[in-house]
Parts: sequence; C-alpha cells; structure tokens
Amino acid sequence: MATAPKTTQSLENAIDSRPLIRLKQIALDIRRALDLQDWELVAHASTLLPSALDDCSVIPSEAFQNNARLAEMAREAFTLLNTCDTEMEERMEHITHDLRRLRMGQRRSQWVKAPGVVSEGRRLDTTR
Repeated sequence: MATAPKTTQSLENAIDSRPLIRLKQIALDIRRALDLQDWELVAHASTLLPSALDDCSVIPSEAFQNNARLAEMAREAFTLLNTCDTEMEERMEHITHDLRRLRMGQRRSQWVKAPGVVSEGRRLDTTR
C-alpha cells in the first residue's frame, strides 16, 4: 500500500523543526541530569548547547510567525533552559556557601591543632 507523498509545506516544517527538537531534547537531558544530580551529564549536555543554538539561529523568524507549533516548541525549549539556568545558579550559590563554611572550619581546626599555640587567659580584677 503506497502512502501519499508529503507536501512541500510539510517537508519545510520538518526541516525547520529539527534544530528545535534537538535543542529541546538537550534541555530535557539537562533537566533530568539536574534532578539526578549527575553533574557529569549536565556538563556534557551543556557542551552541546552552543551548536544547537547556532542551528536554531539559522531558522528564519518568519518560520516562527507562520507556524504556531514551531513557535511553541521554541518557547518550551527556552523556558526549560531558563529554568535549568536558574536552578544551576541557585545550586552553585549553595555549594559556594558550603565550601566557604568548610574552609573556615578547616582553618579553625588547623589553628587549634597547631603546635605551640597556647591561648593566654586574662586575669580578672576581682578586687573591686
């Protein structure tokens, strides 16, 4: 049974949507990796973003105006990427705070354990 040939319009839509499908897939992979706290996968998927964004920049703006499905895919991908970006920034702030706290604790521990460090007490004037 033969299928009807695709129209030129549907072929153009398929070609135009591939970069957005790839971008959205990368964004979903980053989202899943963040949920699993798989930082290697986050880093690897993030290295794919520049080429995916370059591929999307080739899509003419008229394609988004004429195709609601394409515009919605672009909005979903960029919303997802912005959400991931915000979450990574928040996690980095928490990590930075935790590292600062650990370093301060290590310094205090080293100072207390240092040989020859004797803290002199003060004498209180009890004659009053």
